[in-house]
Amino acid sequence: MAKEMTRSKNLWLRERILRMREDGSVLPFFALVLTVMMGAAGLCLDLGNWYLQTSRMQRAADAAALTGSVYLPGNVDAARTAAKGSLTQNQENPSTAVINQSTANPYTLDVTVQRTVKNYFMSFFGLTSTSFSRAASGEYRPFIPMGSPSNVLGIEPDPTDLWESSGKTNAYWLNISGGATPKGNGDRWDGGVCASGVDLCSTSTPAPLGNSDYIGTQTFVIHIPTGITGNFKLQAFDPGLNDTGDYCDTNFNNFTPADAADPRYQSGIANQYCTGDEFAGSAGQEASTTYELWTPEETFGSSHSIGTTTCSSKTYPGYSGSLGTQLQNPTFRASFRKWVDICSIYIGGTFAPGDYLLKVKTPTNKWSMNRYGLRAGFMTSATEVDKAKTSQVSLYAKGQLVIYALRQSSNVDFYLARLRTSASGHDLELNLFDIGDASQPVGLTVLPPSDARVNGNSISSFANCEYTRPGNTSLYFSTTNCGISGMTSSTHNGKLVKVKIPIPPGYSCNDNDPNACWTRIRLSYASGQVNDTTSWQVRLAGQPVRLVPAGN
Repeated sequence: MAKEMTRSKNLWLRERILRMREDGSVLPFFALVLTVMMGAAGLCLDLGNWYLQTSRMQRAADAAALTGSVYLPGNVDAARTAAKGSLTQNQENPSTAVINQSTANPYTLDVTVQRTVKNYFMSFFGLTSTSFSRAASGEYRPFIPMGSPSNVLGIEPDPTDLWESSGKTNAYWLNISGGATPKGNGDRWDGGVCASGVDLCSTSTPAPLGNSDYIGTQTFVIHIPTGITGNFKLQAFDPGLNDTGDYCDTNFNNFTPADAADPRYQSGIANQYCTGDEFAGSAGQEASTTYELWTPEETFGSSHSIGTTTCSSKTYPGYSGSLGTQLQNPTFRASFRKWVDICSIYIGGTFAPGDYLLKVKTPTNKWSMNRYGLRAGFMTSATEVDKAKTSQVSLYAKGQLVIYALRQSSNVDFYLARLRTSASGHDLELNLFDIGDASQPVGLTVLPPSDARVNGNSISSFANCEYTRPGNTSLYFSTTNCGISGMTSSTHNGKLVKVKIPIPPGYSCNDNDPNACWTRIRLSYASGQVNDTTSWQVRLAGQPVRLVPAGN
């Protein structure tokens, strides 16, 4: 018994000793685990701080790129200033940021934000701070230039008096209607009277508000590149409404013998001076037309009328009745079928190069379909144009265009819009109002720029284009040449046709040439007589200001 008790006691002592040994080994193990856990927590603290700070940097870079991009391509200094202001608001140091206009796309602003972040746990190992950078690129896709790759919108009828030097001439006159003119006549934004069946027009609302598209003002851009200085002049051809009828066969009477013999005053569509001004209102309703040049916008809303003695707002009254009688009026004679000065200023002093805005408008309660032309350039004298400087001037419509096509040809090509390389992979959206309004079937084809390429290979047509009409379930789809045929007055008068054109990935053109990258519309008429007022609008699908992959 005593022996058993002794054995039990020995076993108990052995177990006690073992437990004591095991209890002692936990302490260093716990200390090791605790050290690892504290290190991980410290590292997580630094990693979390890095993530927080770089996220703030990225958001600040994004905001700065978007804020500054809207000033491109013309005002890089303003773009940088706006981007730096955005960085300051987002508590980033603008002095360490790198802000540049993209070399690949002049409408893109590249912003790189740099910051040194203080470390906490890592500082115990000698790494007291870590440097980070975050980049963003903001692209501004403004309105697309429309109507002309040169300094002329419309036609220069006198071959001895030409300012256009690119060889890319137009086949139309511009058109602006008074607010009392039917929208269904073709002017989507200026004609205010609605009729049944005309798209986006309510007959129950008084003119011009029944036309939900009504603006009453057309805006054009005159681009004068940086570095160009000299005596600038803007002119309009036949600037006021002078009722000759669509075919220039109305009111041609009571001429003096001298005027009757002058080619400038001859009737008929074949006459190169025929603009086709139309008036079908009551006497006293003839709409006037006002032209006003505005300064470039340095900041949003900062543009204003120039208003100098040689560049003030000019209004031309509308006339109807006998043209021969009206020619005895010196004011009428000075502008009828002639180029007249709208503005003359010196570029290089008070007025710097940039994008000047021309606003053309008519009253809301008057009737007119005034067809006219515009041209801009630099002069070496009162009458001599400086061809070298003028060739660098661009004149185009700001996103929307109303034209009067007047031609004796079965196929007519029109310059539609300038489609830069940055359009690659996007959808070009066209809104064509009252297109193909003719008694015989009309075909329409959208053609790519003559210098267009896809992955380096030239192309002659677009594909997979879609055509739709509001209120009509018909869908026209062209997989080969982006064309549609069979349009007539009965199907398209007063109708809005929407066209979606996928621009292929890899599309490119010569962005550096202002006369390049121009898409065209080809209208094919069954007969050789073309007279049609139509309104066009162009945009690239998507937001006008957006983030793109950094560095693009």
